[in-house]
Amino acid sequence: MFGFLRRKIEEATLNAIFKVALEGMENFNFPGGLTNAGKFELLMFDIWFGTIFVEKRGLDFDFDLKLKKIDSFLTQIAEKLHLPTNGGFEALYLLRQEGWDYDLYHLLHSDYPRTKQYISRYLYLCIVVEPFMLYDMGECFYRLARLYEENKNSNEDILFVGAFYDHHSWLVKRLRQQIDHS
Repeated sequence: MFGFLRRKIEEATLNAIFKVALEGMENFNFPGGLTNAGKFELLMFDIWFGTIFVEKRGLDFDFDLKLKKIDSFLTQIAEKLHLPTNGGFEALYLLRQEGWDYDLYHLLHSDYPRTKQYISRYLYLCIVVEPFMLYDMGECFYRLARLYEENKNSNEDILFVGAFYDHHSWLVKRLRQQIDHS
């Protein structure tokens, strides 16, 4: 019986996270907007952050259930956005986590927005420049250096960081509202 209740709580919590992530995907305030693939990448980040946010508050998800529900949800949204599904998104979602974690940690510890010292390179590349491309951290620096040389980003990365920082602040507030009231 407790397993059934726990599963229902986990599913309700994931649904609340999905709701917030969808809202965030549509309301990300970036000059020129995001492509559908960029919105999808942002959605994946928001779901990941939502699960981390909830786990830090004491709810541990069943790992397999969580991945199954997330992959199913991501596939549904990809279809709505007319993006290729290629058999699911579990691998991409799992591979992105290291870069997301790295960028978020350094952004939050950089005293942004006062100092504006840190550029979220991984997030910028995945959400704005080349969604669905796989990068390791070393490749991110190389790819951005090439963009600077080609003069193809024209401070777009700096604009992205400001928009992302605002989005992250909104995301934390929205998750608190949804999770505390669900």
